[in-house]
Amino acid sequence: MPWQDWQFWIVTAVAAYSARLILGQIVPARGKDGAPTCSSCATGAAACARPEDKARPASDLPVVAPRR
Repeated sequence: MPWQDWQFWIVTAVAAYSARLILGQIVPARGKDGAPTCSSCATGAAACARPEDKARPASDLPVVAPRR
């Protein structure tokens, strides 16, 4: 092993960081209570918030005159 070679340590650190990034995407993370977390699920106050009504009432729609 090249323990005294600085390039060995740089390449090893980059490889370990890359492995951490890749494995972080594959292995699910755990929350504070030990339950797996979902990156697409809402947590905290966002989980308790009421969804906004995205449908606009018909009275808010613009009136367009028909073409003749």
